[in-house]
Amino acid sequence: MRQMKIKLNRFIRLCLRKIGLTPIHSGFLNDKSRMAHERAAMHAHSIVSTATADGILLGCNARFQDTLGYKESELVGREIGDIYADVNSSMFTEIRDMLKHGESWSGEQRLKHKNGSTVWVRATICPILDSDGTHVKTISIRTDITASKQSQSEKDMYRALHMMQDEIFVLEASDLRYAYMNVAAMRRFGWTTADFTGKTLMAAHPDFDRTAFEQEVRPLLDGAVNEVRFMEALGGDTFENTVQLMQGPDGSARFACIRHNISERVALEKAKDEFTATVSHELRSP
Repeated sequence: MRQMKIKLNRFIRLCLRKIGLTPIHSGFLNDKSRMAHERAAMHAHSIVSTATADGILLGCNARFQDTLGYKESELVGREIGDIYADVNSSMFTEIRDMLKHGESWSGEQRLKHKNGSTVWVRATICPILDSDGTHVKTISIRTDITASKQSQSEKDMYRALHMMQDEIFVLEASDLRYAYMNVAAMRRFGWTTADFTGKTLMAAHPDFDRTAFEQEVRPLLDGAVNEVRFMEALGGDTFENTVQLMQGPDGSARFACIRHNISERVALEKAKDEFTATVSHELRSP
């Protein structure tokens, strides 16, 4: 009976193959279902596009469109270079050469949003080869890393700002309380971050003229100018103060102040004026 069943199954499979059908085993169904889930996951979390070997866009997924601000119909038929911010980059030559030889390329890229802004991505670009091993299409899978890039850029800028030689500090516009001081500004008072927290400009400078300061920054509050500059004598030195009105993380108005020591410049100008006056006096004398 068992032998007969085996023979019958073989006969059925043979008949199916004769009409072009191949029986599907359960493992194949499981593999097919798994592949469908993997594709769905990839399209949900990745920026995917396909292009010809010559770099003409053939299609893209919804995440690609959302990330770059284009509709698929606006991109199909255009050169892939149209979405890159670095058009003349040697990276293009490297990618083309690797794809031509059947190799994938991975790295960071700077793409261009429809509105002109930059979108940073981490990309893997793979060639699709025909049976002869010729590169016929390209699939690109990218991940948006713009937020992490901006975060790193902000950290670098903050680090540079913190170590500048000019004194830089930020004040709450409402009560002139310190919100930030760089190293140079803290050094003047021998403070750390914990020391200036909660203190006001008046507490730091007992002889500070708040009325005069408010008159200087009034044009900022009125929206008449973007920045104001005024001179200040402090500790025997002369400083030029540059003040701008900024918005804090909580939406509050803040003054960003840069205090630049111009004592040397003032001294040179004074010496120049005195020299000119002396020469003029001697020329007038008989």
